[in-house]
Amino acid sequence: MKLRIIDGVEVHSSSGNVYADLGLADAEQLKITTVLVIEIRKAIKLSKNLSSFVESAKNDDFYWVEKIKLDFAIELDRCRRDLNMTADEFAKELGVSRAYMSKLFRGDVNLTIKSMVKLARAAGARISLSTHD
Repeated sequence: MKLRIIDGVEVHSSSGNVYADLGLADAEQLKITTVLVIEIRKAIKLSKNLSSFVESAKNDDFYWVEKIKLDFAIELDRCRRDLNMTADEFAKELGVSRAYMSKLFRGDVNLTIKSMVKLARAAGARISLSTHD
């Protein structure tokens, strides 16, 4: 550590590890632990913020529309895996292009009930619609 005197006060430059500067044993381990605690606290705060964001999003119809599209895509992909088909084979079986399937799985397709029924039936499945409280 470099020593300087400012207005009659000894000022030591830090080594970058306050625990080492204080002469504590296991200074490096203490520094690592402190960094981990800080990062965990940031993650917890982010998690709380994300949870709050999701809960507020549930008040918007957009959230529920996107959730239904995602749920449908997940179920359609489950059908594909159950049939042991590649994405290309599955697209051909459904009578759509591979590009359309990619858009569907990204959520970039404006699905109608009619298109969902058509895709599900082509996959050997059926659509079930219900409401919940």
